[in-house]
Amino acid sequence: MGSAEKIFSNIAIGVFKGFVLEKVITLSNEDLNKINRILIIVRHQMGDFLCTLPMMLSLRKKFLSAEITLVSKSSAFAKEILNSCSNNPVDNIYYYEKGFENFVNTVKEIKDKNPELAVVPSPVDFSSTNHLIAYYSGAQYRAGVRSRDYEKNRIGYVLNIKSDFLWDTKKVHQIERSLDVIRQIGIEPEENKISLNLNEDKKNFAAEYFTKNFPERNRPVIGLHTGAAKEQNVWNYEKFAGLMNLLYQKTGAYFYLSVGPDDKKYSESLTSHLKKKFSRYKICIILR
Repeated sequence: MGSAEKIFSNIAIGVFKGFVLEKVITLSNEDLNKINRILIIVRHQMGDFLCTLPMMLSLRKKFLSAEITLVSKSSAFAKEILNSCSNNPVDNIYYYEKGFENFVNTVKEIKDKNPELAVVPSPVDFSSTNHLIAYYSGAQYRAGVRSRDYEKNRIGYVLNIKSDFLWDTKKVHQIERSLDVIRQIGIEPEENKISLNLNEDKKNFAAEYFTKNFPERNRPVIGLHTGAAKEQNVWNYEKFAGLMNLLYQKTGAYFYLSVGPDDKKYSESLTSHLKKKFSRYKICIILR
């Protein structure tokens, strides 16, 4: 979040807390059955975004004919991922990055969709911006997190369907965290795994890539992603190399690296180390 956005968020939180009547409601089955337009706000990195897919798919299965709108951001690659799938659970995807003017324009577009239910999962952190988008969307029902492991959501007052969760304490998987948020709405998830039905173009690309780079079909293929959005979450390249060596000795596997826009330095460190230490590896690089 940029400094301007932080200032805006802090001001908005302070100003509107005195004007928003904080309350908690419970949806009846009758209320649920009347919902036709849903807003989901997931503005995290790609890995965190993928972990919310079972939640989105569960919402789609519950509300088969509803119009579902997603607000995300470019680093999640939501458009690229979902528009490549035949089981895309959403109808509209908007990217909001930062900036007051962009915020206002995004809210205007979302408000025109007239959402009745807004869902703010917050499995990773509490984003003031995400909550403000939900509030200004005009959605009658706004579901999210009141607190996470005793950390209060300081803008949770804009939500009216919310609970306290002990996700870190109980070591709850990221997928289950998002599913917990819709469980409190009264929706029992029908999906709990990441499932993407790729279109034919993507399937053909994968088939051709495997045929070209991994010709021995009896050998397993192992993919590695060496980067992360936060430096502290990056595993040392020497540890990756050690793991690859162990797996190769046990299985004789092929390896490929998935490399995002900000991951190049990590993949280069690993491949350079492998060339010096383990010349027998053939490493394929997949850029995303």
